[in-house]
Amino acid sequence: MHELKLPLPGGTPGSQRVLQAWEFGSRGPLAYLQAGLHADELPGVLALHHLRRHLMALEQQGALLGRIRLVPQANPIGLSQWHLGLHQGRFLASTGQNFNRGYPLLVAKGEAIPPHLTARELLLARLAERRPRCELAWLQHTLFGWALEAELVLDIHCDSDALLHLYGHARQRSQVECLGACLGAGVMLLSEQAGGMSFDDALLQNWYALMEGPQVPVAVTVELRGQQDVAEHLAEQDARRLLACLQERGWIDPDFSAPVDHFAAIEGVVTPLSAVEVIPAPAAGILSYEVAPGDRVLAGQRVGWLTDAQTGERIALSARHGGLCYARVLNRLACAGDEVIFLAGEVSHREGDLLGL
Repeated sequence: MHELKLPLPGGTPGSQRVLQAWEFGSRGPLAYLQAGLHADELPGVLALHHLRRHLMALEQQGALLGRIRLVPQANPIGLSQWHLGLHQGRFLASTGQNFNRGYPLLVAKGEAIPPHLTARELLLARLAERRPRCELAWLQHTLFGWALEAELVLDIHCDSDALLHLYGHARQRSQVECLGACLGAGVMLLSEQAGGMSFDDALLQNWYALMEGPQVPVAVTVELRGQQDVAEHLAEQDARRLLACLQERGWIDPDFSAPVDHFAAIEGVVTPLSAVEVIPAPAAGILSYEVAPGDRVLAGQRVGWLTDAQTGERIALSARHGGLCYARVLNRLACAGDEVIFLAGEVSHREGDLLGL
């Protein structure tokens, strides 16, 4: 095991933050796993620390067939942002920038790869030409470079209140389904381009600009349920399922009995991200739900009520298309236009930027 501690350039006078990572294995292809890019999403952070302990034991027993890089907490900037007793880990406090948006497109679509370089070497060289000018840019630059070195990238997040679900590239459906089966995902959402240049999406936009086929690395966003699903037993369960993914993908000797989690297989829904129905709050008010993550919703079905906090008047919230409810917001006080319930449908009906704020 090799431990990395990289000081970030001070963002404010008198401050110094550190990005910490661990590497296992000395040779072979790289798998890269990070969590906490949205620093208020803690289930993945805890799960990767559990995974780290398992990998230490596996490395000592000679069971690793490749290199594995873990960054359990990928955002020390967001981790340090508190306001009036509340943690603010999704956006940079000084600018409002989402920590998981705005990653770079380094090459043009169809650009020729120079004969003396591989696609990976070209992408890393282009990234090296960029000069980050602030703490956040340096953090994004470093994380993106680490992920460009990898054949498998898992960017681990969580939703507000949700089933375990994945975001993946439409051209990697079989790999996403395999990962989803290992992790017990209830929903897998696929797109060619999600919009906003989120971490895994930006990685694959760069790779697919240069090449096609199975030589393109696999990159997926894993949403480990909801923000309140933080518990030791869940973290250990998720660590064992991540071990199963790594073993399935060839990073752990298949003859070695890794401490994987055995669970009843879940037949997850695989659908286009453009088929997700996002139900908004039509006005400000108090949310009371009638469906929860995991419930099937029919077209036209009522999914909850919105009650005006001052007058008591109620508005019914209903689904237009229907689908599997896989996420809803925890906050029960909504502003007009807030996205509050998410249904995985079957027929595409959205276009443009498919990710929310």
